[in-house]
Amino acid sequence: MEAKKYVQFTTPIKTGYFTNELNMLRIEVSYDKGGYNFYGGSIDGRGVYCILTPVHKEEIYESSIIDGNRHNTGYKVFLKPLSRKSQKQIDLCAEKIMPLSDKIVALYEEGKHEEIVLMLKKEFD
Repeated sequence: MEAKKYVQFTTPIKTGYFTNELNMLRIEVSYDKGGYNFYGGSIDGRGVYCILTPVHKEEIYESSIIDGNRHNTGYKVFLKPLSRKSQKQIDLCAEKIMPLSDKIVALYEEGKHEEIVLMLKKEFD
């Protein structure tokens, strides 16, 4: 199962930082060792995360921005604790998340970020 997927926005997100628009949402399931998060100032857990990042993607390159706006920058959702990296566990998590990609993008475009977090966490309760 692929752990990364790109889904097209119906309406690109316009930003004031460059001329290109954010036209796709990158949905990635990966392992993080956890520890101190310098961006958020919190301690992240060790385990599997779903990372949602709006990007501008073309054939030869991909770009994203960091501006402090959650809608433009993206975020990650803790899915499952793991004591060490296991590709099998990452793949199992991806099998649950990737079928929800169209629903995730629809909610992202509507700005319903808390609903996305709740939906993803509900899959692993």
